[in-house]
Amino acid sequence: MSTPIGALRRRVSLERREDMFDGAGGMTSTYALLSEVFAAVEAKRRRTDVEGGREIGVVTHLVTIRFRDDLSGRVRIRDGGAIYRVLSTERADPQGRFLHLWCEEEQA
Repeated sequence: MSTPIGALRRRVSLERREDMFDGAGGMTSTYALLSEVFAAVEAKRRRTDVEGGREIGVVTHLVTIRFRDDLSGRVRIRDGGAIYRVLSTERADPQGRFLHLWCEEEQA
């Protein structure tokens, strides 16, 4: 299915996780801005999990962006106040113009 370029209306930030030694034998993770892109964000599924003895909602989203080949599992997407953890990526079309990012947003 083809994605019209006009569907990419939301400006989102791609952030890459950077792990650093904390000097005490452990590691600290921070996220640095990789780039800002336009995307289409669509909620696909919702389920409930129990984490730390409390119930949380987990929503799976499909985020579509222009194709790029520098994304890995260390990337997340920030869309205003929402943060999506990228689970996997796949080409959205045979021409390689768009990229689908399957993401999870956790909500308390």
